[in-house]
Amino acid sequence: MYWDIGQTITQKTMSGWGSGVVNRLSKDLHLEYPDVKGLSPSNIWRMSAYYSKYKDDPKLATLSRELSWSHSC
Repeated sequence: MYWDIGQTITQKTMSGWGSGVVNRLSKDLHLEYPDVKGLSPSNIWRMSAYYSKYKDDPKLATLSRELSWSHSC
C-alpha cells in the first residue's frame, strides 16, 4: 500500500498535481480507513520520497514491497 501511494503521488505531482492534494488525500484516507495509522500528509510525502529513491533499482523495489513500512524507514 505504501509503495502504491508513493508511486501515485510521485507520478501525479510530476504531471501537475499541486502539493495541496496530499492534505486532501490524507483526510480522505483517514475517513475511508479510520483504523489505519501512518496516513498523515508528512508520511505520505515520505512514501513519495521512498518510492522515488528505490523505483529504479529492481532488487530494492521488489524487496521494499516485502518489508514493513517501519522497517523500511
